[in-house]
Amino acid sequence: LCFSRERQLVQTTTMRFTVLSALCANALGFNAAPSMLKSSAVRRSPIRSPSSVVLPAAPEGWMEVEETMWGPEKQANTRIEGGQTLKTFKMPPHAERVQYILRAPNNRPVKAKVELWIGPIRCVHELIYDCMDGASFPLRVALQFKKLQPVLKISTDSTYEFPLEFGVFVPDPDESAHIGETTKSMFYNAPLKEKVQGGSTLDNKGGAIRTFNIDPTWDKTQLMVWSGDVGKKSFKTNIEVLQGPNNAKQFLNLRCGGSPQPFHCVI
Repeated sequence: LCFSRERQLVQTTTMRFTVLSALCANALGFNAAPSMLKSSAVRRSPIRSPSSVVLPAAPEGWMEVEETMWGPEKQANTRIEGGQTLKTFKMPPHAERVQYILRAPNNRPVKAKVELWIGPIRCVHELIYDCMDGASFPLRVALQFKKLQPVLKISTDSTYEFPLEFGVFVPDPDESAHIGETTKSMFYNAPLKEKVQGGSTLDNKGGAIRTFNIDPTWDKTQLMVWSGDVGKKSFKTNIEVLQGPNNAKQFLNLRCGGSPQPFHCVI
């Protein structure tokens, strides 16, 4: 899981996190890393050999990590159309984690909803993803749950013009253990970590807000939301990726069922 420096952004990107529910307090951990610049970048100085190129260090508060959870074989190869089309996936008995990717074809917007159901009336995970450009900004999620053979449901909204491409991957026990160790280590060792107390939504003033500036040359970051150390309650939060004051690139409306369900994603 790492930042890739595949392109440079003109403006600084900001992540804004809003806790909506008064039911819980959330602990947020963040981590990021740079990788190699593309060779097609514009050069304004004499060409130097690769060994002489010195990459800038990670900004203060961030650290470099190796991407190990998302290999090249994990691609969004299933497509559903807009208009509330849905597809479901029943988890096998051994499964305690699932990974999924959300993106859109031809740089179209993404308007998707992902739910995890245990039985017909209990939904323990809900993610509503709204993105301006689903091809440029895919979402990769790793979700943990109890071994109760839940059903993962992925659907589009009522807009017929916005199809969705996605991939769902159930890791085997060894890979699941590796993902668990990786995400837990990231959560407890992240250089940027915040404990956020849920605010009241009864007066329409929303909850607590935290913002984090991302280096403008970076392209990806990973984040993790978990209530395991702050009461183990369910939580609700909004995650926004902003470029400028009124340019929301990505919006995630997230609800998870508490300590058994740490939420990890790459945006």
